[in-house]
Amino acid sequence: MKKLTLIITVLSVALAGCYNAPKKSAPASKKIMDRYDAIVLPQRATDQATVEPTYADEVMEMILNEELGEHLSKSEDVVCSWGEYDNGASVWMNMVEFEDDASTVESKCAVVIDQDAPGWKSVILQSGENVRVDFQSINEFPPQSSYGSVSEYNTAVLAEMYDDLLDNLDKIVQDGQALNNARLALRQTFSQVFQQITASPVKAESLTSEDGMDFDHAVIGPGNVKIALTENGLAEMTVSVKTTAKQYITGQ
Repeated sequence: MKKLTLIITVLSVALAGCYNAPKKSAPASKKIMDRYDAIVLPQRATDQATVEPTYADEVMEMILNEELGEHLSKSEDVVCSWGEYDNGASVWMNMVEFEDDASTVESKCAVVIDQDAPGWKSVILQSGENVRVDFQSINEFPPQSSYGSVSEYNTAVLAEMYDDLLDNLDKIVQDGQALNNARLALRQTFSQVFQQITASPVKAESLTSEDGMDFDHAVIGPGNVKIALTENGLAEMTVSVKTTAKQYITGQ
């Protein structure tokens, strides 16, 4: 079995609609993503220096930011810190899943959603998007040669990462409507990706290309998905969807 460490980065924007002055927004993404970046999963040994993984007791000390008014949700193997503004219109979280022995992290996820801020002035992301998701996990997959084509393999990896992310979120989603809002945003974005791969499976071949795979989000606008595999078992995926300022203001 080939061990892969999987990273999902999902960049998206809120639903297009008429412009309204932004309400109070969630904190800048740096305060959220710094914690995600600091958590290190066990990696396959390479010729390069080995990176020390983050252990469970360390995660519990670093995942919660009380100054942001965050909540802490737990299940048997998942811990999630999360916060919200404007009744869940703005929500963010850092979520980790522990391995069976509970000593190290099996997956980590950071989600940021800011539906009130205009797309080009998002307080959270400061980059024009209103939704961002990063996911990294350790999984075992059969070798690519066991699949009928590159498209089938890429699609299987993408589907497994998405399923793992939702499975972890489902374990704590009952703790708040804001968490359910985040789940809905994920489903909306990924459903567009899978629908277009189903309609044209060969498109999935470009997931590992330098330019990635383009797709259209029926509500938001044009998007792109990209996967990159590395020697130490890392698989990086970026999903981005953006609207123009005109689209956001007028809904065109």
